[in-house]
Amino acid sequence: MLEKGLELICSGVSEMYDSDIVDINFSGGYAVGPAMSRFVKRGILSLCSELKSESVALVDVLAPPDFILNSALGHSDGQVYKNLQLHMYQSPGVMSRPSWWKEMSGLHRSRL
Repeated sequence: MLEKGLELICSGVSEMYDSDIVDINFSGGYAVGPAMSRFVKRGILSLCSELKSESVALVDVLAPPDFILNSALGHSDGQVYKNLQLHMYQSPGVMSRPSWWKEMSGLHRSRL
């Protein structure tokens, strides 16, 4: 049973790769009109939806480095909150005031 499941997953990944190669070639002018490219792209999206439930297992099997995944939550070191904080601090403008802060600063005064 497990071998059948692995066979289906590997077959799906292979079909997706092959479809992507075919799409690149058809987009390069080997077919006339955009119909074939749209057909292949729909097939790729269909394969993606079929393999979506296996995506975590596929990433674990392939084991790409963390920088390739570029995910704050998907680092292999297990420090989710530290990595999330680092990603937030690296975003542009995260430590500056928003553009609308002056509009809000005069609305509520402290009564103390």
